[in-house]
Amino acid sequence: MSYQSLTIHQAINRLNKKYFLPSLQREFVWDDRQIIRLFDSIMRGYPISSFLFWQPESSTARCWTTYKFLEEIRDGGSHSSIANLNGVNHPVFVLDGQQRLTALNIGLRGFYHAKEKYRWWNNPDAYKATRLHIDLIRKGIGTGADDEDLETHFRFSFTDSPAKTTKKSCWFEVGKILNCKNRDKLYACIRKVQRSLPKSASQDARSSVADTLRTLYEAIFETPTIFYHTETLPDYDRVLDIFVRANEAGTKLTKSDLLLSTMIANWAHEDARKEIHTFVDHLNDHLGRRNDLDKDFVIKASFVLCDLPVKYNITSFTRRNLKVVEQSWPDIKSALERCLNLVNSFGIDRENLSSANALIPVAYYLFNNPGETLLGGSRWESGNANTIRRWLLMALLNGVFGGSSDTMLSALRDVLRSFGKRGRDFPVDKLNKTIAQRGRSADFDDKAMEKLLSLEYGDHNTFLALSLLYDEKAWGNITHHKDHIFPKREFTDTGLRRAGVPKASRERFFEAKDHIANLQLLTDRENTQKRAQEFKVWIRTRSQNFRHKHLIPKSRRLHSLKQFEKFLENRERLIRSRLNRLFA
Repeated sequence: MSYQSLTIHQAINRLNKKYFLPSLQREFVWDDRQIIRLFDSIMRGYPISSFLFWQPESSTARCWTTYKFLEEIRDGGSHSSIANLNGVNHPVFVLDGQQRLTALNIGLRGFYHAKEKYRWWNNPDAYKATRLHIDLIRKGIGTGADDEDLETHFRFSFTDSPAKTTKKSCWFEVGKILNCKNRDKLYACIRKVQRSLPKSASQDARSSVADTLRTLYEAIFETPTIFYHTETLPDYDRVLDIFVRANEAGTKLTKSDLLLSTMIANWAHEDARKEIHTFVDHLNDHLGRRNDLDKDFVIKASFVLCDLPVKYNITSFTRRNLKVVEQSWPDIKSALERCLNLVNSFGIDRENLSSANALIPVAYYLFNNPGETLLGGSRWESGNANTIRRWLLMALLNGVFGGSSDTMLSALRDVLRSFGKRGRDFPVDKLNKTIAQRGRSADFDDKAMEKLLSLEYGDHNTFLALSLLYDEKAWGNITHHKDHIFPKREFTDTGLRRAGVPKASRERFFEAKDHIANLQLLTDRENTQKRAQEFKVWIRTRSQNFRHKHLIPKSRRLHSLKQFEKFLENRERLIRSRLNRLFA
């Protein structure tokens, strides 16, 4: 295999002009630290591995969807845009090296939109456009206080406003080296930067400026860093095999990456990448509640719903199977969206969905009941919605889909295929029997009861468990908060002493404050009204119906903080009674 070489400057000048990304490539997945490590390696003269390109005939190249290299990336992920190859003679596709070339492009010509700390991911104002900078004087490990574990010889940082030049530190925007087209312009740049240093700067500092800029210039313009081999094979299947093998190192391709790549190559009427990414964004951001699903979930669900192999084996990625998925895609999308709308209405979302695979049996049932949402008021809809809600909650609470979930999904699909046809009830008993045969349980039994009663405030399953205690079904329509019945602020040494709690009991009280028996679900309004009032004061303002709804023990004696342990015992009995009636 013969290799040729390029400088970094030559390579990045060909991006989106001659070099493009084939549709089988995954998204850019590197973060700012990986980009910095790459530039540090280049500055130190380290090899950055070889590159693999593919140059098919121009007519073949135009048969596939092609993507541009990114010039801007953002925390949380960025999507490439489609390239237009009109007027491009003999385009070259990058099979191995996308991450490195994109990182070079971002560092030299692009932006990294960094999310500011403590701000929401979905807030567009939370991001600021930063460029890569290098300190021309200081060397050492890290790029700042937050990155001291980043081992680099040169000091790099993505920033929108580099620190002021001092006698010990001089930040330079890395991309500005591209203005130094020759040595004369490099020397002019060095002199300009040196003049910007304080008069008190040492000769060593001035020499460091010159040495670092010279090293950067040579790394970008003179050193042949990009060693590449170009394939000219016309056969796509062989190219796909080369692509998979070439990407076995570095950031691993997931099985869904491989499947998505193959889907892109075989779908005739849709751009699979755009379709799936757009649909995932829709499920996550545009339904009643926020979800946190990914393409792995959508692709796996598509195979299950179409009665195709559940496991991701390359032998399953046949054109016939992918054609089935493409033809069923509108129905798949409909079933998954109806499934998410349904479970969101139960209050299940990104905050408490511990296994996305638990949704797939529900989606399969809806796939076989086209158009049904189970959100209506008929007896059949209401009954099946309640059945699904209880089954799903118990499946999540009992961890039914942990471990080898592919085998479990395949077995449950067999049940649904036989019993879940249109107009039939959700076959909960058959499903639970099949789950039990595989050593797990979605039933409510003594073990499930004890597991539920061991939950505490910080557990992501606590909301799901608490929601079982109420008659409400549409938890997704109104925001509810997990509230401490006896407020947390009372559980201090001072507060417990003031309430008359013996010193020997205070540690037990403190440890029990987050127990599920001291938790309830309140609406925004109710939570605001309650604030941190003493429980014995606040509960007197509540109606008898409210107390019954929240399973509050009737005895006023138990509403005193001193009787907290007795209160927990009594409320736990009420919880047990409620759950036993629910699952009788």
